[in-house]
Amino acid sequence: MTDALALIAPLFALILIGFVFAKRGWITPEGVAGLSAFLINLAIPALLFSAVYKAVFAGGLDLRLVAGYFLAAFATFVIAALLSRYVFKTATDAAAVAGFTSTFSNAALLGVPLISRAYGDIGLATISLILAFHAPLLFTWATLTIETHRAQGAGGPLRITGAIVGRLLRNPIVLGAASGGICGALGVDLPQLIDDFLDLLRDGATPAALFAVGAQLVGFSIAGDLKHTLVLVATKIVLFPSLAAGAILLIADPHPVAFAAAVTTAALPAGVNPTILAQMYGVLVRRAAGAMVLSTIVTALTITALIVYFKSGAAGGF
Repeated sequence: MTDALALIAPLFALILIGFVFAKRGWITPEGVAGLSAFLINLAIPALLFSAVYKAVFAGGLDLRLVAGYFLAAFATFVIAALLSRYVFKTATDAAAVAGFTSTFSNAALLGVPLISRAYGDIGLATISLILAFHAPLLFTWATLTIETHRAQGAGGPLRITGAIVGRLLRNPIVLGAASGGICGALGVDLPQLIDDFLDLLRDGATPAALFAVGAQLVGFSIAGDLKHTLVLVATKIVLFPSLAAGAILLIADPHPVAFAAAVTTAALPAGVNPTILAQMYGVLVRRAAGAMVLSTIVTALTITALIVYFKSGAAGGF
């Protein structure tokens, strides 16, 4: 327990520092945007490239684990959307945002440094592979659900699908993980200079990403229907990881560390993308933002407990 707290506490301390800096105005919104741009466009893609490249090169990735993860994600999406639609009486487009909020983890900025620190290279390779499919599958599904319901514009969902696919093919995170997998599969031997450059970016990505997570929380609040917000948080940090654990064990025979990393990724708080999608369509904005803030606060405890469990004798240890 003490070891796990020593592992996790510095990470959440950096998040808190980022929040305080932004709240006090010691870093401007433009500064936060610039830091996030550096992370999303360079540092994290480089880190994902390195992790996936090394894992594929060594033959250490199991796509069945990823299939189990996203099978659970789609099941959670449907459950959260149905609860939103029929219990909380929202429209179909708002229900899609609820489903997206319950499944889209803050995997890039928070998950990558946390999983890397807790589970090492195997864990980093696992979350990197998940990230390669994370936005393409979940963002596309949520957007198509909304557009199909609204049926806006010529071409409808088909036109929207093409636009989304085009954006995702230019997404640095997707490109970083995918190109790492391709280079690893082809057996490309990276020059030492490039390897050293990737290590340098990797070292800087962790503290910067955690600081950015905290800074981005400023400006969002826990508002709207609190009952619905609590349900979104529960489906995100309890239901989703539970279903992910079951689905992965059902269809795969995962390495213990990879399994722990995948379940912990599912248990991460909601990312900012669902709130952005909600703002784009003008539905469920306050509840999506509230779920993001509240789940980030709560997971300081739940993620610590989950990592303690996986690293303890209760889960077999590793």
